[in-house]
Amino acid sequence: MTTYASHSWDDLDPTVFIDDDGQAYLYWGNNALYYAKLNDDMISLNGSISAVPLTTEAFGPDYEEAPWIYKRNGLYYLVYASGFPESIRYSTSTSPTGPWTYRGVVMPQQGTSSTNHPGIIDFKGDSYFFYHKNGLPGGGSYKRSVSIEKFAYNSDGTIPTFNMTSEGVVSSVSNLNPYQRNEAETIAWSSGITTEPFGQGGMYVSNIDNGDYIKVEGVDFGAAGAGTFTANVASGSSGGTIELHLDSADGSLIGTLPISNTGGDNVWKAKATNISGATGVHDLYMVYGGASTGNLFKVDSWQFGQKSAAHDLAAINASIDKQKIDTVAGNNTATLKVNAIYTDGTSADITNQAVATPAQSGIVSISNGVVSGVGYGSTSINVSYGGKTDSLNLLVKDLNSELTVKQITVDNSAVALDSGQSATFKVTAEYLDGHTEDVTKLATYTNPNPDIAE
Repeated sequence: MTTYASHSWDDLDPTVFIDDDGQAYLYWGNNALYYAKLNDDMISLNGSISAVPLTTEAFGPDYEEAPWIYKRNGLYYLVYASGFPESIRYSTSTSPTGPWTYRGVVMPQQGTSSTNHPGIIDFKGDSYFFYHKNGLPGGGSYKRSVSIEKFAYNSDGTIPTFNMTSEGVVSSVSNLNPYQRNEAETIAWSSGITTEPFGQGGMYVSNIDNGDYIKVEGVDFGAAGAGTFTANVASGSSGGTIELHLDSADGSLIGTLPISNTGGDNVWKAKATNISGATGVHDLYMVYGGASTGNLFKVDSWQFGQKSAAHDLAAINASIDKQKIDTVAGNNTATLKVNAIYTDGTSADITNQAVATPAQSGIVSISNGVVSGVGYGSTSINVSYGGKTDSLNLLVKDLNSELTVKQITVDNSAVALDSGQSATFKVTAEYLDGHTEDVTKLATYTNPNPDIAE
C-alpha cells in the first residue's frame, strides 16, 4: 500500500462495506482507490487511510472511479467504472483489503452518457445490477437516470458481460401493500415533482404544481378493496387536490382528496377521503391539482384503509374554496365544506351538521358554511362532527393591494447567444402591499424578432 495524500478530485464516490465480522470499511477515489476502516459510529476512521496500487493485474487497463464492494460465497467483489467514457469492470479478492485480481468487463461502454457507475445486490434469491444512463428526456452525461438488470452468475462465480437495455428495468418482485404507511417518495414514475429532506431525517414530496403526478406500480388493493385514503400533508398556500386514478393519469378515478392551507409549509396534518372502485392489483396514479401559481402543498406519507361492511365514521375532511378573503363586499366570503368519510367507502356532506369554530375572535364569522371576513388577521377554524375533528386556516387581508402589481423586473434582461444556444430568465412581480412573486410562468410575452430567437 502507498501513502494517502488528499486531493479534492481524488475524494469522490464513497461506498461502505460491512464484513461478516461487523467491521465496516469505507472505499472511494477517482483515478485512485482508497480505503479505511470505520469505527462503530460509522462516521470516524479506525486507523490510517490506505491507497491501493492501480496495477493492470489488479484492475485491468484503466481504473477510473465509483468502487462498489460486496461479498459472495466467501469472495470479495470490487465493481468499478473504467476508462472515460466509462465501462464497468470488476476484480475479486479473498480479503476486503486485497490484493485484487482483475476479472473482466461487466458492461462495455455504451450509450451517449460518458459516465456509468455500478451497484450489485442480491434480493429475494435473485441478483441485480444497477447502473446509470441518459435514458430519460433531457438526459446527458451529468443528467442521468438509474437502470436495473436482473442477471445470474456463471457457475464459477464470475459475472457475465451484458449490455444496456432500452428499458433498464425489471418486473416487480412483489406487489405493494397500500394498507400500511407508505412514504410519498415511493415512486415508479413521476412528472414535475421533486423530493426534499426533513431536518430530522426522511424525505417528502415537494414542488407540486397543477398537473404533476406520481405513479406507484403494482398496488394490491385485495378482493375487498379500499374504503378510505389518508395523506400527511402540509400547505402554506391555498392547497389543492390529490386525484387517485388507476392504471393511467386519466384512468378510473377512485377518490379525490381536498387539501386546504394547513397553517404553513411545515405544518403537517392528516387529511382523509373516501375511496370507491379500488380492488385487485393496479398501478396507482396520484394526480395533483390546484392553482396555476404552483407549490400547492407537500406530501410526507399516505395510507389506504380497507373497505368495511360497517358504515362507521372514519374521519372528516374540512376544506374551503379560498385561503384569503377581504372585509370588502364581493371579496369577503369563502365557502366551507365538511365531508364525513366512512369505512364502507362512502361519504356525506355534513357541512350543516358539523361545528365550525374560529380559534381567533374578530377575524371571521361562520354561518351555514359561509365564512365572512370581519377584521384583518389570520385564524384557524376548528371543525368537529361525530367525535372526529379537522381544521383549516384562513387569512383576511387587503386583497386589492395584494392583487395589484406595482412593477415587474427581469433578472436576465440582456444576453448574447450563439445559434442553437439558450438562456433562462426570471420575471418577478412586486405588488402594492410590498410582497413579491415569481411570475415567469404567468407573464405574457411578445417577440418582435422570432426569426432571431424563440
